Amino acid sequence: MHGAFLLQQYNMITTEVDERVALLSKSNKPEEGKGGGLTRSEGVLGVININVGLALLGLPYAFKTTGMYQSFHLLFITTVWSALCSYYLMECFHHPKVKRANIRDYTNLGKLLLNKPGYLITSIAEIGWCFAASCAIFLNVVKNAMTFTPLPMFVIYMICILLALPTIMARNFSEINFLSILGSATPFALITCLILIAMFATPQAQPEPTGSISLGAGIFILSYTSSPAYPQIFHNLARKKDSTQIVLQSFFLMFFINCVMGACGLYIYGKSTSIIIAENLKIWPGSVAFYGMTLLLWLTLFCMIAPINLLVCQSFRNVIDYPQNPRAFQFSVFFLTVIVSYPFQSLLAPAEAFIGNCFGIIITFILPTLFHYILYHNELSIWSKILHWVSLICGTTCCIVFTAQLFL
Repeated sequence: MHGAFLLQQYNMITTEVDERVALLSKSNKPEEGKGGGLTRSEGVLGVININVGLALLGLPYAFKTTGMYQSFHLLFITTVWSALCSYYLMECFHHPKVKRANIRDYTNLGKLLLNKPGYLITSIAEIGWCFAASCAIFLNVVKNAMTFTPLPMFVIYMICILLALPTIMARNFSEINFLSILGSATPFALITCLILIAMFATPQAQPEPTGSISLGAGIFILSYTSSPAYPQIFHNLARKKDSTQIVLQSFFLMFFINCVMGACGLYIYGKSTSIIIAENLKIWPGSVAFYGMTLLLWLTLFCMIAPINLLVCQSFRNVIDYPQNPRAFQFSVFFLTVIVSYPFQSLLAPAEAFIGNCFGIIITFILPTLFHYILYHNELSIWSKILHWVSLICGTTCCIVFTAQLFL
């Protein structure tokens, strides 16, 4: 009975999709100034930059919370699952129906495939993730700067705001290629420093896992939750068929960065590992290593402010009418991010875990799998269909259980 009901619902959805394609193809026109010019390597750097800084500073703490070996297993599963769902999402924009409707963003893809309920769900999930991630990134930037500057917090906030202003006015990802390159290079320099330190440092006693898998899993998931950015990157590619290789290469590199960051941080600092690893670097006050590594951390995070702010504005744009002055709107969104992030300074770890377990799972695992299943249902093998259903069921279960555990 349930199977017949689900089949009936699916048939209703697929028939409605064809009707909405014609309507959306008339209303959605290509946006000016968004030509595709990104090469494959620039696309890889863009994916890395938009993802790797979100939970980079908290990875050693997540390894400490979950345990070294269990963290490797969770991180591997999260990476493979995220890469698969990212492939699903990229493939959706190759589909003829999506091309005919000229869908260029995450929210309108949900609107095309799931009508008003899908539009509502994707809008809430995308806005929630984008805005929460933007707050977490700016808060990380400020807290990291506080570790190597003696200035009052208010002054540091103002300096970070002024430094970010020239970058947050970008209209698309092509205009901030330099941030993608810089933001992708600094993590590799950072983990190189950590490896060198780990080679000569005295290993600290490894703490017993606290058993809080939900907190560690949330931070691991947050490391790969930038799915709303992928449509922007996809439509700015010079060769759209490079999308699969971009997913494979970028996720392989991100897995390497995250493993080294988490494992080396825990190996060096042990029980004293902090949620902000820059605080651990204070054991070398005034040294070249301290200022060099904290600067690399700061640059890695700073390079994410503009891309994330661009995503926040795009997510709001899908729901409300864009104002006459888009740059003023972008600044307003950024200023709102700064204000909202201020009270959460002492709740960074649970806040990052909540973003990953709640919004992250929805936009990274559940919705891309559902979108791909609706579009390619008739072309999938039985094993592929089973894989889609496993992804949907596991994603829904993890979202509910891990989010609930954070509050219990």
